[in-house]
Amino acid sequence: MLRDFLETNIQNKLNIFFMLSAHESVSVREVSETLNISPSNVLFLLDELKSDLSENAVIKKVNTKYSIDSNKNELVDSMYAIYRTSRVLECLKFMIANDSQKTFSYFIDESYLTKSTAYRVRETCLSYLDSI
Repeated sequence: MLRDFLETNIQNKLNIFFMLSAHESVSVREVSETLNISPSNVLFLLDELKSDLSENAVIKKVNTKYSIDSNKNELVDSMYAIYRTSRVLECLKFMIANDSQKTFSYFIDESYLTKSTAYRVRETCLSYLDSI
C-alpha cells in the first residue's frame, strides 16, 4: 500500500529494476510499452538506476538490451538503495522519528527541497497516514 504513495519516478525505477531482475535482458522499447512511459524517460530512469545501484549492482547495455549484474543477496540491498532516494519515505521518517520536535522548516532545509515540493510531499505522507 505504501508503494502506491511513492513518487512516480521511484515506482517506475522499482518496476524497471524488477523487470531487469526477472529477465536476462530487456530493451528500452519493452520497458516503455510495459510501463507506458516514453523511451526517453526509460533511458533517464536507467541512468538514475545506474547511479542508485552503483554499490550493489551493475546495469549493462549490450547492443540494444539492458541487463543487471548482481547476485541474489545484493538484490534486496539494491531495492533499499532505490527506496532511499524517495522524498516521501524521507519525510515519513522525519514525521515519525522527530523526537526533538524539530519544525517542518528544518526538514525542508536539511533535504534541500523547495517549499512547494516539500509541502506536496508532506500532503502525500499525510494522505498515506490517514489511509492506515
